[in-house]
Amino acid sequence: MKKMTFILITILTISFLLNFAYSYEKKRTLKSLVEGSSLIIKGKIIAQTSKIEENDILQSIYTYSTVNIISHYKGETESDRILIKTSGGTYQGISSGSLSSVSLKKGEESLLFLNKNNDHWVVNSISGKLPIITEGRQQKVESLMLLTNDKKHYKKGKTISLDFIISEINKWNQKGGK
Repeated sequence: MKKMTFILITILTISFLLNFAYSYEKKRTLKSLVEGSSLIIKGKIIAQTSKIEENDILQSIYTYSTVNIISHYKGETESDRILIKTSGGTYQGISSGSLSSVSLKKGEESLLFLNKNNDHWVVNSISGKLPIITEGRQQKVESLMLLTNDKKHYKKGKTISLDFIISEINKWNQKGGK
């Protein structure tokens, strides 16, 4: 019994570490997010619906989040609300998700880096959602999911001024994403 428990714990640990390494590989720098996104917004998730969809091989749970757009930083939309599709969620008591998928929460305000996919938008990698935190009068974003070598502005587990992030986005937009 002890041997079986050890084997099970070892398998689960390896699975977790592989999933974490895979999600780390999907992290992006702020510059690559700007270059690879057709829409960058500050928005608030106002509603969510999860459902099961079938593809060629299996059934998966997806969550559709309605986002109220507060500000546009790149790209345009026809409305002040958009629909974002993410993999995972909870449907009829069954939950699904992984470390490599983006999780949006109702009521949360975030800086979102998006691309259009048919009638909905998708988040550009796990780095494409930067939650906004208000500290006093200043708004900041969580920088944990950004990949970078610039330790001056991006400290692991820290926050970055939203104004600084927006100035960087505007700088890269003016240079044509370069």
